[in-house]
Amino acid sequence: MNKGILVVGGSGFIGRGIQEAAMDMGMGDLLTFTYSEHPENINDGFKKVKVDLLHKDGADPLKDYKVAIFVAGHGNQGTADLDPFRDIQINTSLFLNFMRYYRGSLVMLSSQAVYQGLSGEVKENVDHVPESPFGISKRMAEAYADFYYRTEHIRKLWVFRLLYAYGRGELERRLLPMCAWASSNQGKVVLHGGGKSYLNPLSSSFVGEVLLRAVDTVEEQDDGSREVFNLNHPKKMTSLDVVKLLSATKRFEHKIEEGGENWPIRYWGDTDKLAVLFKEWKLSFPDEKRSLVDYFKDIQTKPIKRKLRVTKSKGEIIWPV
Repeated sequence: MNKGILVVGGSGFIGRGIQEAAMDMGMGDLLTFTYSEHPENINDGFKKVKVDLLHKDGADPLKDYKVAIFVAGHGNQGTADLDPFRDIQINTSLFLNFMRYYRGSLVMLSSQAVYQGLSGEVKENVDHVPESPFGISKRMAEAYADFYYRTEHIRKLWVFRLLYAYGRGELERRLLPMCAWASSNQGKVVLHGGGKSYLNPLSSSFVGEVLLRAVDTVEEQDDGSREVFNLNHPKKMTSLDVVKLLSATKRFEHKIEEGGENWPIRYWGDTDKLAVLFKEWKLSFPDEKRSLVDYFKDIQTKPIKRKLRVTKSKGEIIWPV
């Protein structure tokens, strides 16, 4: 029985971006979102189902779905360094427990952290072993997805490697909420690594739209379809570029520290392959700067509830954490 489109990890950051896109696209009736602890993060207009994918039989309620978007997992590079076992457990075990029961087509969100250690523009077919614990766990999840595809456990597999997203529901220790906090509290943002890490950011709702459109396209493909796409804005933009743009919108101080960044992002994804999809969909990349500024203005009115890591120098907050 086909129950429609399943969104695994629907209560998380990107899951909430998919919700926004689905509402804009009028797809609400087609989607079911999973959650483990926070049903309130899923709009009441959507179907939702509680699952525990850390349990080996947690995906049993999902076995009748024939197409899924998988966005569950761990998304923090810093905590992966502190506890790589936990990082692998979340990024891999969640997926493996899901695959115990799932047999349909899969659109999977991964990370360009799989390119960690490379520099410059990277195509999807590069042969590389990532250097960071976070990149390793993401690559491992992709490898298991390939295994299930090769053994015909799943019918079709499309993987999207995301560089950086921002939007509703993101953690307060991420760059844009930090900038909003600094602008409202006379604070200072300290950028480690010289602010040279590439972000080429996209809003989470735009990422959600890409994943939803991909589901439609995947379903039109014959069984055996497998693709990998880089997902980032084609215009290069570093963390320092973002901070300068936002501080010109509403002033706050920033400081550059050359060291202190464990895993600088010196790479960005080549988007030529993605552009072919966009042409088919008649979809264009959003205006990068306008989207960032609009979101920055919006979160000015939403106070941060938890304390950020503030240094002894009053009002300084550090990125990346």
